[in-house]
This record gives sequence, C-alpha cells and structure tokens, in this order.
Amino acid sequence: MITTTTTEIYKTGATGTSTALIDLSVLTNSEKYITSMPVDPSCPTGCNAIGTGYNIYKSVNSRITVTATLAEVSSTISVTR
Repeated sequence: MITTTTTEIYKTGATGTSTALIDLSVLTNSEKYITSMPVDPSCPTGCNAIGTGYNIYKSVNSRITVTATLAEVSSTISVTR
C-alpha cells in the first residue's frame, strides 16, 4: 500500500524482502499494466540492492508522486498524478 511516507519501489522479480521498500508487483502481474518496474540506471549505487531507485508516496490529498532519487546534477525529477 502506498503511504504518505516516501518509500523506494521493489524491482520486478526481486528476491529478498525489506520493510524499507514497497511492492507494486500488482502492476506487473500478468503484464496487465506494465511488464516490469523501470530501474534507475545509476542503481545499485545509492539504491537498495532489490530496489528500483525510484520512490513513491501519497499526499494527504491522495495524489501519488514518484521521484527519481539519483537524478543527475543534483536535480529533482518527479511526477504527480
């Protein structure tokens, strides 16, 4: 479940568990929405070994934001829906 706490997303097919990551495999199961979670090209440096390098959180108004934590030149990249 996506919460108001910023949390890194699990890689598709990752083995292992971590309470510091969020499992969004429901989006990739049966390739119904996407075939796999995208992974930041900078990973695994600076990312959890089984994470994507992308974080997700929900605002108090239920808007979902995904951010790239390892953006180049110290930029912040995010998308909110």
